This record gives sequence, structure tokens and C-alpha cells, in this order.
Amino acid sequence: MVWYYMARLWTCIWVIALVVCASFFYSNFTAMHEQERPFDAVQWRSLSQEARLNDPGCVRGGMALFLLDNDSLDGLSVASVKELLGEADTVLANQLHYARTTP
Repeated sequence: MVWYYMARLWTCIWVIALVVCASFFYSNFTAMHEQERPFDAVQWRSLSQEARLNDPGCVRGGMALFLLDNDSLDGLSVASVKELLGEADTVLANQLHYARTTP
């Protein structure tokens, strides 16, 4: 009978450990890691080459968050967006993609 309680104890320990690990991975991979910072068009363009490096960071991420949070691009024409951000790395029918890291 003691083995039954020990097996239940170890099962509970494993379940708790799995929940803690899953929570860590979920929060680490879904959370924003960049702090919002004011948009600077000159700095955005100067970081264009660095954004293409094989670096897990997003060198323009803080400025991108600022643009999104303040709806700075809403209502702008494609030409106006290109004037502000420079040429996009990828242009689709109704989307402009700017590099974060090497694809």
C-alpha cells in the first residue's frame, strides 16, 4: 500500500514540474522582450543592415512597438509608409515586411 502513495506522490511531483516548465516556456516565447521607445526615422533606417544579422534580438523592435501602439501607420498610403520606414524587404499585395532577423 505504501508503494501506491509513493507512486501518487511522484506523479504529482512530475505533473507540477511539467506545469512549471510549460509555464516558463509559454511566458518566455510569448512575452514582449523589447521596451517601447519613440520612433526615429533616421535610426530606423540606420539599423536596416543590423536587422538582417543572424541575431535573435530585434534591433528595431522598440520603435515598431511605438508605431503599433500609437496607430502611427493607420491611414497612411503605401508611399507614405515607404517614405517613413524606407524600402520594405518584402512587398506583398497589401503588406510590407521589414526585416527582424535573417529568414
